[in-house]
Amino acid sequence: MILWLKEGNAIRRLEERDFRPCFHVFHPSRSELVGLMSRLPIIDSIGRMELVEKRIDIGDAKPRTVLAIYPKRYSDLNECAGTIDCLGGYYDYRLFDVDLRLSQRYMVASNVFPMAMVETEPGLSTKDGQYRINYRVPELSSVRLGLRTGAKMPRPDTPITGITLDGDILEGREEDMIPELEREILERDPDIIYTRNGDSFEIPHLARRAAARGLEIQLGREPSSLEPEKKGRSYFSYGSMLYKPPSSILKGRLHIDESSFIFSEGGLPGLIDMARLSCLPLQTASRISPGSAITAMQVQLAMRNGVAIMWKKNRPEDFKTAEELLLADRGGMIFEPEVGIHDGIVEVDFVSMYPNIMVNNNISPETLMCDCCPDSRRTVPELGYRICEKRTGIIPKVVKPLVARRLAYKAMAKSDPENAGVYKHRASLLKWTLVTCFGYTGYKNARFGRIECHESINAYGRDILIETMHMAERFGYDVLHGIIDSLWLKPNGMRDHGWFCEKVSKRIGIPLELEGVYRWLVFLPNKANGAGALNRYYGLFDSGELKVRGIFLR
Repeated sequence: MILWLKEGNAIRRLEERDFRPCFHVFHPSRSELVGLMSRLPIIDSIGRMELVEKRIDIGDAKPRTVLAIYPKRYSDLNECAGTIDCLGGYYDYRLFDVDLRLSQRYMVASNVFPMAMVETEPGLSTKDGQYRINYRVPELSSVRLGLRTGAKMPRPDTPITGITLDGDILEGREEDMIPELEREILERDPDIIYTRNGDSFEIPHLARRAAARGLEIQLGREPSSLEPEKKGRSYFSYGSMLYKPPSSILKGRLHIDESSFIFSEGGLPGLIDMARLSCLPLQTASRISPGSAITAMQVQLAMRNGVAIMWKKNRPEDFKTAEELLLADRGGMIFEPEVGIHDGIVEVDFVSMYPNIMVNNNISPETLMCDCCPDSRRTVPELGYRICEKRTGIIPKVVKPLVARRLAYKAMAKSDPENAGVYKHRASLLKWTLVTCFGYTGYKNARFGRIECHESINAYGRDILIETMHMAERFGYDVLHGIIDSLWLKPNGMRDHGWFCEKVSKRIGIPLELEGVYRWLVFLPNKANGAGALNRYYGLFDSGELKVRGIFLR
């Protein structure tokens, strides 16, 4: 494993040669594992093997005996696991810790994380706290790289007509510009190279044009090919077919594509915060989705707690009758709005409602319908699912510090105007991570997903909004509209809206905030039947801010 350390303005390369990743094989019979050990030496890529104790499920109270297999080389790990997996159908083997990122495994094993303050003598150790709110960030130098081709849709054989580097323009023949770019990068020695579409265009096209001219180009701090190691992939999401280009990763230098969602939402401050929390290298963290980020945090916590991570998760949905399915398979509560123009309307919103529901009610795959609490008094509204009373689940353990962290950053943005931009970026990325965490509980391929968790969170959300509506009516409000975690209220004599929010927050256990008071607000009708459209409205706050949802704005 190669680490790059920044000491003032100097860069130091550190090689760690003692890291030996393994994967684990489980079988209910210990004797079967011993027999497997005697059969596997015929596979050339397998190195050392040993029987160890490991928890193979986040719900396991005690560890079980598993076979740890250490391949001879990193690159052999998937091949070894695939060979054993082919036997699994007959022998009923279950494999763990196969497809984890090696960089994350190394950092968890070494108790370090990206952008940490570290000491290297006598051995590598961190002087930093991974979950610190305020931490030092190194001074990172950067350049912005762009290509010009003169074509609206360049093909692989379209020549480069110009290269921009922080506003400086290199022009001329490709065989002159490309070496000049390499010399400029070497001389400036930036820590970060920013591109606008580096993964999909700039870096791959630069590599193709260099190869066409018989040139080699190095943008990292050590030689490496600019050609991506993996191919891009197409996937279907929310009714659209999308394409994700392969990542163009540099060695010893950071390549950040500014078009990525993570960077566009959080900037460099949010990206650094995400990398620290997830134990993923910065270049990797900048290219993943918020859902992958929350999964990485869960995986990290599981590994630190000695839990092996299952390969090819295949947990089925619990059996339900048709009546139970109709009751459970519902989303958040939405009230039909009163169509028309209203004045003096109050909007209130719960802060991180779904994440707080997970934390407050201990919702996690291993805590729902657990074996240890058959008579649990804590049950999900409407559904009756039992929730564990003896231990805290992995999802609440991961989500709780993120909720507190986001609230802290929002408060710091108000109290420290000079650094408000940094804190807002961090809070913004945490918001998306927390939102996605709820969705991933119902995602069948999520490592820690379970549809019953998703159903339980929605059930609690519906219960909370209905109870809040009843409280509002008791305090003299008319409820005009409600969407999942927000209510629009017409006050009939009530003026102290902050007092009402405090009462609800104390009763529900989740902060309710006053979003604002509207001078006027318009709820629009559905074109088909004239009923109130659920998510199409616009209005003007007392502050002068206009809020528009669900319609085009000119």
